[in-house]
Amino acid sequence: MNRLSATDVAYGIEEGLRRKHGSSTGKHYKAAARSLVLNIKRNVDLRRRLLIDRDLEPASLAGMEWSQLSTAEQRSKDGKVQVCVCFVGFR
Repeated sequence: MNRLSATDVAYGIEEGLRRKHGSSTGKHYKAAARSLVLNIKRNVDLRRRLLIDRDLEPASLAGMEWSQLSTAEQRSKDGKVQVCVCFVGFR
């Protein structure tokens, strides 16, 4: 199986960010790039899908929702917070 090189992944992510946010000097572009770097570092499953399984195109990361980029543990914590907020809201 051919794996993407780190350079190929970086170029693909860059391409997706430019398509979605335009100029690489804009604050939305920079915020999205920082978010992707953080999520790729934190999320082992995301890295595996991107670099080993290759079932994610690097450019597609720019269009993913936060819940798709976060770890399973973080999604679980976020779900518990939402339930708690809903419960408190009905008091």
